[in-house]
Amino acid sequence: MVYRISFVQFNISLGDPERNFEKVQGFIEQAAKEGCDLVLLPELWTGGYDYRNFITYKIENRRILDKISVISRLKKVIIAGSYLIEKDGKDYNSLIIHSNGQVLDHYEKLHLFSPMREDEFFTGGDHSTCISLPWGKTGLAICYDLRFPELFRKYSLGGATVILVSSEWPLSRITHWQTLLRARAIENQVFIFACNCVGQTGKEIFGGCSAVIDPSGNYLVKADSTEECLLKVDIDMGIVDKIRNDLPVFKDRRADIYG
Repeated sequence: MVYRISFVQFNISLGDPERNFEKVQGFIEQAAKEGCDLVLLPELWTGGYDYRNFITYKIENRRILDKISVISRLKKVIIAGSYLIEKDGKDYNSLIIHSNGQVLDHYEKLHLFSPMREDEFFTGGDHSTCISLPWGKTGLAICYDLRFPELFRKYSLGGATVILVSSEWPLSRITHWQTLLRARAIENQVFIFACNCVGQTGKEIFGGCSAVIDPSGNYLVKADSTEECLLKVDIDMGIVDKIRNDLPVFKDRRADIYG
């Protein structure tokens, strides 16, 4: 089966959820017109890392999530993005999947990025999340998770053929982003769908380069490091079985030695 995947790579306006939503809504409507099955959004896309205004975002994000649910139903498209969410008195960086007006599943970021003080403001998740979507089992990850291959290997051993990565990755380390995305795809023989933001948010400049990478590590599509865009590509999921049959990495693993 062939599916059309899209990404909204844009410059997040720090502390302006309404402006960010209006921009994203336009991209989603364009994606729906062009027959996309999935729209992937960046990490904390409604307001960025604006710690001082977290209380406001908790309220605004509930309203925006309701709107995203309606859009997913009306436009018949799956929408995935990361949000600040409060649960049981704790704040999480949560990747939420909407389809047909419903929240299909969510994932709370496991690895919190201490250089940006994320560990001071968020609570880390306590489980991984692999969800069944039309193209197959799909693992969920957020930004800094990309540096922890154990999570991606767990997803692939659990049957995932796709892993979504929602991110705010800085331009100063964009070569790491590109290298790690390809490595995670190659070593796990999965598609990586990765969405980053661009532009300057606060003091940080973000590096774009959103991409779809196939299980052999080839770029099927890649954005540049500065442009706001709706990135689209058609993928053939049959590639996964072919690559895994040609190079049987999982069969040749030494689980008796390293688990």
